[in-house]
Amino acid sequence: MIKPYQFRAFVISAVLMMVCLAVFTSKPINALTPLDEEALIELSPSLMEEIEEKEKSLPPLPQNEFKNAICFKRCHTEKDFSPSQKTRKQWIILIEKNGHAIFRKIPWESPEQKDQILIYLLRHARDANGIKEGIGIWD
Repeated sequence: MIKPYQFRAFVISAVLMMVCLAVFTSKPINALTPLDEEALIELSPSLMEEIEEKEKSLPPLPQNEFKNAICFKRCHTEKDFSPSQKTRKQWIILIEKNGHAIFRKIPWESPEQKDQILIYLLRHARDANGIKEGIGIWD
């Protein structure tokens, strides 16, 4: 027959094992969190015009330059995110509208470097080819 203290010890050890299992098998948290409510806000026309002008004036950034950019030297790795994980609007909100805090602290090699990174993300975004996704988006 099982004694009460043996049963309690078994339950406690089982719970501890489950907690340890959950902690050690969980996936690491990505550096970039999903955008939810913020993705629904409107972008100002002047901001969009400014970004479109930058996009027209800057030559395409080669993929190897993007992968060697200061972003990956300072805070991210290649496996943290892909440009196609977010829409153009989400990238703009993350980098331009809210000013993604790290972008203010990065010692850019040139004034155009931040713009080149943003434009690369926009050109390789999920909806870069004009394909709109989601519920309630109409042309």
